[in-house]
Amino acid sequence: GASGIFSYSVVDMSLNGGSGDVTVKNAPLVNNGGDEKVTAVRHCNRKDIWVITHNLGDNAFHSYLLTNAGVSAAPVISNVGLVHNDCRGPMKASPDGKHIASASYVEGSDLFDFDNATGVVSNAITLSSGSFEYGVSFSPNSKILYIAHVAGGIDQYDLTAANILASKTPIMS
Repeated sequence: GASGIFSYSVVDMSLNGGSGDVTVKNAPLVNNGGDEKVTAVRHCNRKDIWVITHNLGDNAFHSYLLTNAGVSAAPVISNVGLVHNDCRGPMKASPDGKHIASASYVEGSDLFDFDNATGVVSNAITLSSGSFEYGVSFSPNSKILYIAHVAGGIDQYDLTAANILASKTPIMS
């Protein structure tokens, strides 16, 4: 949303002859959500969805549970990892929902554990600091993380390694 407010809208698809209609418009969730980072992870019940955002100016992750009843009023807040003072950069969840990676154009990149039962983000591993990154992606089997640098180059990390940080391998420069 505009002005650093992260908001949501609800469309009821049973309205308007099955074409749907907006029933809730621009409901605010986070007032400090000026960061570009947002991702979604399926809850361990395989039915509900966690929507995870990151604040601008601190290291707070906000995990909102989305169920058939709507969006949870209070998020699970996890303060972990780098402080983001620049809004640019992606955040992505691994296909298995166990990890989240975040890259910042200015601050660098982090890898986290994600608990898809509780919504808690934890165990930050700072992969780089101040290296102008703007791309993150996981392999389909969730075992490899790729970080792309703005100036060019991609680094690969083995998430099954005993020391993930030491597993860094430049695969493109």
